[in-house]
Amino acid sequence: MLNKFLLAGSFLLVFSILFTAEGKSGIKHKGKWYHCDDAIILVDFQYKKIAGGRKGFIVINPFLAERHGFEFVFWHECAHAKGIKNEYKADCFAAKKVPHLIDKACRLMHPERCRKLRQCVK
Repeated sequence: MLNKFLLAGSFLLVFSILFTAEGKSGIKHKGKWYHCDDAIILVDFQYKKIAGGRKGFIVINPFLAERHGFEFVFWHECAHAKGIKNEYKADCFAAKKVPHLIDKACRLMHPERCRKLRQCVK
């Protein structure tokens, strides 16, 4: 438990979590707050995946998400938290939020998925 705290503590300058009085949660990345409606956002530095999202809930590993384009990953998972189950539709939701990150996201995708991603923002 102490290792988790020290690891998280060394990264708090880039990421932090906010729970407002209204019960909203968010994550701060490079000085900017990200919220996804009423979704609960859990930051887990030891989560084995980049991130995951289900209706009303997002879990994100900031270390891995940063390597893959944090904003794109966040908005993709936000789409899932809003109830969008389809991966392509979640990609499209994210691409419309952060079109400047499409190239970075595509580097990590299968070419067919990237093609569909690019089509949705045309």
